[in-house]
Amino acid sequence: MINQILQKGIKAHKKGDLKKANKLYRSIIKYKPNHPHANHNLGILSISLNKVEEGLILFRNALKADPKIEQFWLSYIDALIKDHQYDNAKQVTDQAKQYWGVSPEKLKDFELQLFNICEREDKNSGHPTETQMYSLLEYFQSGDYFEAEKLAILLAEKFKSNNFSWKILGAIYKKTDRYSNAIYAGKKTIEINPDDHEAYFNFGNTLKDLERLNEAEDIYKKAITLKPNYAEAHCNLGSTLIDLGKFKKAKESCKQAILLEPNFEEALVNLGLSLKNLGELKKAEISCRKAISIRETSLGAHTNLGLILLEQGRVDEAKASCSKAISIKPDDSESIFNLSIVLDYMNELDDVVDTLQNILQLDYDNHSLRARVFLAIFNFLEGNFEESKKNLLASLKIKDKLLLKFKNEKIYHTYLLNILSWHEDNFSKKSNLDVNKDLFVIGDSHSLTNHMLKFKSSHGNFVCQSKLIMGCKQWHLGNSSINKFKIKFRSIFKNLPKSSQVLLIFGEIDCRIDTGIILHKNKYPKKDLKKIAVSTIENYLTFVFKENINSKHNIIIQGVPCPNIDVEAYTQKEILKLIKLIKVFNIELKKKSMEKGFRFLDVYKITNRGDGLSNNIWHADNYHLSPKGVLEAWNRHDFEMKNE
Repeated sequence: MINQILQKGIKAHKKGDLKKANKLYRSIIKYKPNHPHANHNLGILSISLNKVEEGLILFRNALKADPKIEQFWLSYIDALIKDHQYDNAKQVTDQAKQYWGVSPEKLKDFELQLFNICEREDKNSGHPTETQMYSLLEYFQSGDYFEAEKLAILLAEKFKSNNFSWKILGAIYKKTDRYSNAIYAGKKTIEINPDDHEAYFNFGNTLKDLERLNEAEDIYKKAITLKPNYAEAHCNLGSTLIDLGKFKKAKESCKQAILLEPNFEEALVNLGLSLKNLGELKKAEISCRKAISIRETSLGAHTNLGLILLEQGRVDEAKASCSKAISIKPDDSESIFNLSIVLDYMNELDDVVDTLQNILQLDYDNHSLRARVFLAIFNFLEGNFEESKKNLLASLKIKDKLLLKFKNEKIYHTYLLNILSWHEDNFSKKSNLDVNKDLFVIGDSHSLTNHMLKFKSSHGNFVCQSKLIMGCKQWHLGNSSINKFKIKFRSIFKNLPKSSQVLLIFGEIDCRIDTGIILHKNKYPKKDLKKIAVSTIENYLTFVFKENINSKHNIIIQGVPCPNIDVEAYTQKEILKLIKLIKVFNIELKKKSMEKGFRFLDVYKITNRGDGLSNNIWHADNYHLSPKGVLEAWNRHDFEMKNE
């Protein structure tokens, strides 16, 4: 019945009896509103009567009912073009490409027609049309960077006063690792429109990716000046400030981003990281957990939460959090690296090595460099000097890294290479001493210098076996809170054979010019420097004494060497304060060690040039003694013991 009415309508339509055709088509639609052909044919009729809006609605109804009919698409696109709706025509043409029944050749004819129309319109316009911008975005978002670049260059040359094409070019150059071009595009975008906040934001992102952090900071600030409520710019500025080590300013930027967008996940993660570095661990945890409540699969929130929990000594939770991050993205090298840090402080060293090895398969120029330095340390501690050096040589590019997160690994890299070079140079001179005792050396990075050294003393012939606790201060072990350093210390300490000979090397980090005791003194100027030092020492030695009650180890406490600093980098007042601290620290550390029944290894005397600064004879670098310096300290210690 409906088909017969449709045929009558088509016949009337062809004869030009539009009134009759209109009536027949509408009778079908009244009975069956979604009839595709009735809607389409009535649409053609409406367009011919200049009822364009009605015709377009009917074409859409026809396509909704049956999008596989080629003619429906062609009629709709043609009507849009005739109504000068070129952008909509372009979008519908792209939609039609998804259906096999629509001829690509016919669609290309429409695309050519649309392009020619845009070309004609360009002559009277200083800006690309919406159709051209849509085409450019479509190429870029689909990953067709070759076509996107061609079109962007064409539009950039044609519309010199419009920066949209340069924005896309900058993004293309970043995606294709052409960063010098991306820098040029970013500058060009701003040059064309100095008031475009988005242009500054994009350029800031490019600079940040290139680790040009100070420049990125300035550019983000300009974006914020142009648009003060720009949450994304506040967030990225915060991230940049974190990389620069400006944690207080980073905290404020992240808080501003969250004030503008309370559920801004990335800003919450960055705030957590800022707070962690400021020691505000509870607040940092809350911030990351809020990010997770917003999006359960927040990779950054889980991996950073792991490090925050580690700082609180909640190692099992920290491990679970990092593992959760890895389950979200198994190839995320940062999360895997963070897990290795957690495992290290849990003293699960075999698992640490396996985890670090995994990173080498995923990353060649970032966390893999850090992983190789760590692996070199573990190789060294296992006595595999050859493999240790291989990993150090494979990670030489780490020296070019500017980000703060690479700082410690860069120091370890140089330090360990120096130690290995000493062992190579002294291979033929190595002592053939028949050792009969192990000296277990537990400490911060200074412990590495001792590893595998042999020396003779009145207490026996020793070989040193080092146990590293990275970054550990006396303060960490002596304070009342549980922390990652205590956890690793206890694990190492309790697993040594009872009544072992143990050398403890902690304290140099407490006595640096920009951290530890002096930093605390600067924060609380009314406090007495000596009292801070004495309190730090007493708490540390009390902790060691209590831990040793059951183990009954023979404990030796090592002092702190004279500072080997660049005196040009500090004021005379700062240098004198440091000299005073280290002198007092060694006097009190020796005195109170002896009171506890511990022996004391003096490295202050041999490094003192007379004024409290290093004589630069026994240092390997700005911080650490050389292996030769360690042996000299033991020789003098034994001589003093014999002559007491």
